[in-house]
Amino acid sequence: MDSVKEWQQKTEEKFLQEEELKEEKNSQSATNIHEDNNSFFTNNKLGKEEIIRGHESFSKIFESSNKFSCGLLRAFVSEKQKKFNSPPVYIKAGFVVTKKKIKKAVPRMRIKRLLREAYRLEKTSIKISAVTSSREIIFSLSDRGYDKFINGALDVTALRNDMRDLLNKIFKRST
Repeated sequence: MDSVKEWQQKTEEKFLQEEELKEEKNSQSATNIHEDNNSFFTNNKLGKEEIIRGHESFSKIFESSNKFSCGLLRAFVSEKQKKFNSPPVYIKAGFVVTKKKIKKAVPRMRIKRLLREAYRLEKTSIKISAVTSSREIIFSLSDRGYDKFINGALDVTALRNDMRDLLNKIFKRST
């Protein structure tokens, strides 16, 4: 009889501990939901809402964009008109590697991952005051970048330095 009471008491204690842990997690997630409007510039993650998706979106940007290049990188920048219920300013990024230059899918995805990582690390270097309108940016390698990748000399640090320079170039000039 005592063993049954002990077992019940232990299971109740475990249940209460689990409930306390759940409450703590919920309170922590509730505080994380209320983020600052400038979280894009301080958050180092690259979320799904920050990435351009879909063939039509890419073709529209390629049609009506300003072109910038710096070192190993090339960017196509399109300013967006503010839509109803959209955030005041946002920046979306897309990453493209041409099939004509890099035939196989695995190296193409490697380049995309390198570009994405360089952008993710350098997006916090964008000055908030320089961003006056919403933009969509497509990043690609320049011819020099493709040559460097084929020779095996392309690395994240070189891309990151060029990404920083390219972002400064994009947001310095008002279009």
